[in-house]
Amino acid sequence: MSSKYETNFNKDLVLVLAEFWCSETNTFVFDWGEATITMEDVMLLGGFSVLGKQVTRPINGVLMETVEEMEKKKTELTRTPAKKAYHFNWMTHFMKLQDYKHEHVAFLFLWLARFVFPSLPEESLGKHVFPIAVLLSQGTRVALAPAVLAGLFRDLSFLKNQAFKSEEIISVSSPFQLLQLWALERFQGVLKSPPKRLNPCEPRAARWNNVNRLVSLM
Repeated sequence: MSSKYETNFNKDLVLVLAEFWCSETNTFVFDWGEATITMEDVMLLGGFSVLGKQVTRPINGVLMETVEEMEKKKTELTRTPAKKAYHFNWMTHFMKLQDYKHEHVAFLFLWLARFVFPSLPEESLGKHVFPIAVLLSQGTRVALAPAVLAGLFRDLSFLKNQAFKSEEIISVSSPFQLLQLWALERFQGVLKSPPKRLNPCEPRAARWNNVNRLVSLM
C-alpha cells in the first residue's frame, strides 16, 4: 500500500543525514544524542513484514521452474531493440499477454525491483528478486523488513565512507524514500507545512504524499 504514494526524492536531505551516520553503531550521531531508523519504522512506513521466510531462502521443485521461466522472459527482453530489461518494457510486455499463468509473479517481481530491492543502473531488473516474487505469489510470508533495513544501513555506511571523500559519482540502490519518511516523521520542524491527515485505513506513508518537496534545510 505504501508504494501507491509519491515520495519525491530529496537528495540533500539524505546527504545531510548521511553526514551524521556512524557505521560502527548503525546510528545517526547528532549533537543532542543518537537516533536511527528501526525495523518498526520500516514495517510501519514501508508496510514490509518483519516475520516470515528469509529473503535468501533457497527454493526448489515447481517454484524453481517458475523462477527459471521468468528468467527466460527477462532474457527475451534483452533481445529487443532496447537490449535491456527495464521496468517499463517488462510492464508493457506482460500487459500484451492474455491470461499469462505467471502474471502475478511478474507483477510482484516488478514491485520488488522498483520499491523494495532496486538495482543499479536505475530501473534495471535484478534477477535476485525472482525467488522472493515466487514465494510471495504462493502466499508465503517473507521477512522483507530485515533485508530492507540491512540494505539501508549498508548504503548509508557507503555514502558516509565514500561520497564525501570522492569526486566521482556515487550510486546506491536502497529505497531511501523510507529514510526520508523516517526523517519527516521525526524532524517535522524542517517542514514548511504540516503533514496530511490520515483517512481511515490509509498507511502511514499517506501522511507524506508529496509533502517532502516542502522540506526546508535552511
